[in-house]
Amino acid sequence: MKINFLFFVFPTIILNINCTPTPSAQDESVQITPTELSKTNVEEKLGIELGKTEILTSQNEYSSYEETKLEVKQIRLNINENEISKDSLSTLFAELLINKIIPYWYGTKWSFEGHTSQPGKGEIACGYFVSTTLKDMGIVINRYKLAQQSPINEARTLNILQPVIEINKKSVKENIIALDSVTNEGVYFIGLDQSHVGYLLKKEGQLFLIHSNYLEARGVEIERLEISEVFSYFEKFYLAEISTNERLLEKWLAQEAVEVIVQ
Repeated sequence: MKINFLFFVFPTIILNINCTPTPSAQDESVQITPTELSKTNVEEKLGIELGKTEILTSQNEYSSYEETKLEVKQIRLNINENEISKDSLSTLFAELLINKIIPYWYGTKWSFEGHTSQPGKGEIACGYFVSTTLKDMGIVINRYKLAQQSPINEARTLNILQPVIEINKKSVKENIIALDSVTNEGVYFIGLDQSHVGYLLKKEGQLFLIHSNYLEARGVEIERLEISEVFSYFEKFYLAEISTNERLLEKWLAQEAVEVIVQ
């Protein structure tokens, strides 16, 4: 069976408080909500070229979130029946996460207790934003257990036996230079010291933070890393590969569970 992939190039947005609790059961920061999903708006706000590709311009033009998750699942199942290069698989995973799953979550509000599983309904803390979107991509993982871990243990979990990259510089500029030097194009998990997490997206050489922002409970958004207020509050960061992580992608395809590291 041969499948054709339509790749979108759509970057998405990521104080010292622990933003992910255990549930009981401006500087020119960029916010992009589902009603702003136009190619022109994103290019203007983020300053990158999206290329010649169709971008949906309104939430009403999307299929439902459940249908989108089924679509992603079907693509994954088709991959199991076809040969695909490691680079193509990495690109595909990044595009599905950034362009299919995450856009629904834009504008979903943050709260300390937030652990909704439905974008736009209820609230979502930073750790649950990451764990829920990975689960909805088809990663077999306990979203509650992952979200309740420290940032470094979340990074260790997702890196699957590989060393976690640690960055600890004295200035925002130095940290950005260091992050740029150790990353390739794609999606990473980023832990901000001991109290915040999100995705780090590298696209066309630029770095973006995709996270549920606790400042003013703004919630899920995308920010250029160099103007992210949240990023500027931290000096220590933990990185784990996501879209370029061969072991994680193998588990995704095989539907093998990712064991959460708790200590």
